[in-house]
Amino acid sequence: MGALLNWDRDDHFAMDHGISGISRKTVEYCGGMVDIGFTSYPVGELLCQFLNYDFADFLTLKRQRDGRISIPAEKVSQLLTGMPYYRDLMAQLEPDRRETCARLFCQYQRGALWQDAEECYLLIENRYQKMILQSVTDRKEKQDLLSFLAALPAGALNSPGLGMSLRVPAVKPEPTFLIRDGGTEPKLAEQYRLTRLSELLYLELIHLLRSGGGIQKCRNCGRYFLPERGYHYRYCDQVAPGESVRTCRDIGAAKTRQSKLEGSAALTIYQRAYKRYYARVLKGQWSKEQFQRWQVQALKVRSEADADHWSGERLEECLHSIAEAVSDSKKNESKIELAFLI
Repeated sequence: MGALLNWDRDDHFAMDHGISGISRKTVEYCGGMVDIGFTSYPVGELLCQFLNYDFADFLTLKRQRDGRISIPAEKVSQLLTGMPYYRDLMAQLEPDRRETCARLFCQYQRGALWQDAEECYLLIENRYQKMILQSVTDRKEKQDLLSFLAALPAGALNSPGLGMSLRVPAVKPEPTFLIRDGGTEPKLAEQYRLTRLSELLYLELIHLLRSGGGIQKCRNCGRYFLPERGYHYRYCDQVAPGESVRTCRDIGAAKTRQSKLEGSAALTIYQRAYKRYYARVLKGQWSKEQFQRWQVQALKVRSEADADHWSGERLEECLHSIAEAVSDSKKNESKIELAFLI
């Protein structure tokens, strides 16, 4: 499928022409996957990696560069080779070629590689992160994402910069269509010839929208992830922070079970109290009006208990306090309404 980077003897990455490390790179989209030559990802995975990447070290070096403070080339090389896309490239190379690549990063760290990284940071910070926060699988919020895109300047969606002014104007990559053997049936593939990472991020977004997929933000660790198609997960399947084995999804499932148990406990206590106090109506100890007054306040208490995860003892005490207020015919309704706060 997609070809590896061009490793010409005298023109590695074509850096001397100010072109980025992804220069002359062919990527191919087919069947929900993107092949970038040295590895393949599900559509949207690389965009997730950039959304999860910590740019703190990059910003530190950027401030030093902007202030014309000398920085060892090896330090910048280490930073760049640890970024998404490039770290997977380095991992796939043989040790000797990895060393060659690292030297090239040192050699060209002042040129297009750095500009490419800076461009990705600006796009992630000012465009993609805001949009992807709204990119979820349910239709209403999906519509919110499209509304966000529609609010961009005219024509912005047709450029990898998405309306942002980039140092070198970006041109929308145009596809070449191919038919690939899909095993049971042929599949349509799209190939693109790229010159910079911002183009790849742009293609990731467009193909993600086309596929109807979305990116979620984990409610436990805050990382972005691709949910399985057809599922609406709120938690990722990565090992949770502070855990050695349990994933965020395991923790989310445990929270859901606990919430249901607490909700069931509140319902059980309310139902038991309902029967007890309705028995007073049957015995003539309460009027139906008194029972209805108790029930109105009891339902409010039960909702409060569910929302704030009250203990069973506290709920029982509140239900009993309401009943005492109802039983005392000398207390007016306003005092009954305050009973559940005790």
